[in-house]
Amino acid sequence: MSATRPGGLGLSAQARLTLAVAVERQADLRGAAIVFCKRGTCELLRPAPVGAGSRPVVVFEVTAGPPSPTPRAVSPARKSKIGWELFQLGLNCGGTALFAAGTVFFSAAAAPTGGLSSVAAYASGAATVAGAVHGLGLPRL
Repeated sequence: MSATRPGGLGLSAQARLTLAVAVERQADLRGAAIVFCKRGTCELLRPAPVGAGSRPVVVFEVTAGPPSPTPRAVSPARKSKIGWELFQLGLNCGGTALFAAGTVFFSAAAAPTGGLSSVAAYASGAATVAGAVHGLGLPRL
């Protein structure tokens, strides 16, 4: 490794200050000498104070980043899931039809039950509407 003149590695004043602040934030490294190395060349950014005794030296080294990943072939499209989609569509439509039949049944039963089944008719009607909205793919409220 060889030493260079200050600023010889292309490190900006802001970058130097950032490195110094990072070192000073660590209590056990305060006052340490700071060295910056890049491509086998090092530069002393901050010397240790004279007469400070044994002080640590912090070395920042720029290394080559990881190699860029090699491009991969795009995976083929997944198998069609039309069967599963049709099954779920059948369940949604079947549930909606069942709730619609329940609404008709509970509405017809309102007179003989003295209106007590009207609560069930309203609930079944709400379920019918919710099932239809879900089957159409409309946003839920």
